[in-house]
Amino acid sequence: MRDYRDIFPPLRPPRPEPPFYWLARERWEALERRIDQARQLFVRPARRWLRLQVAYHTEPLRLWYRGEILSGRPPVADLLIAIREERTRREIADAVQGEGFAVVTTDSPSALLGHLQITKFRGAVIDLELRRFRGWPMIRWIRERFPTLKLIVVGPRDPANIHRAMRLGAFSYLDKPIDPSKLLTCIRNVLYTRIEVCPVERLGMPCDRSCVPEGTDIQRFGQGYEELR
Repeated sequence: MRDYRDIFPPLRPPRPEPPFYWLARERWEALERRIDQARQLFVRPARRWLRLQVAYHTEPLRLWYRGEILSGRPPVADLLIAIREERTRREIADAVQGEGFAVVTTDSPSALLGHLQITKFRGAVIDLELRRFRGWPMIRWIRERFPTLKLIVVGPRDPANIHRAMRLGAFSYLDKPIDPSKLLTCIRNVLYTRIEVCPVERLGMPCDRSCVPEGTDIQRFGQGYEELR
């Protein structure tokens, strides 16, 4: 009779667990938790900061390659509008351009950084809800890099955001959905006056357009502003 033991070897009994196996497993799980904490605290912020630096230094070249900026003499513009909603962005840009001001619009955070490096602006309208925008840390970073730029920050309705914007040195903070009359009032103060901070929001109160006399905005922004009203 043929011996099949070489084809089907006998099953070996399972190896017994080494001593203190449960203790080693707990230590290993604790080590994995510490590694995850280190990733969240150090590795992921470092990666985000590295991506920001790469975008900051490479975006001007991309804008030039796409033909959105001109080579040669550094360009100068009056206002940069970075709002997520395309219709609002276009209406505000048309109203300001109707008065002879140079406006640059974008909805990309990387393009925002590129335009800030290449073009000299007097003011900027930045939406906190832009896609892939880092929010208040990015606003702080922009203020540190461009201290003379007057920022009008647009974001969700929260009374604490007004105080946060004032602490970071922004000109004003407006709630969403955007009120075109309030936004154009802030733009008027940025472009026509030397005021560094909104006199109303400096006191912690929301914008009520009380900083300008009635009718001034209509006279200065003309037909484009009347259509928004």
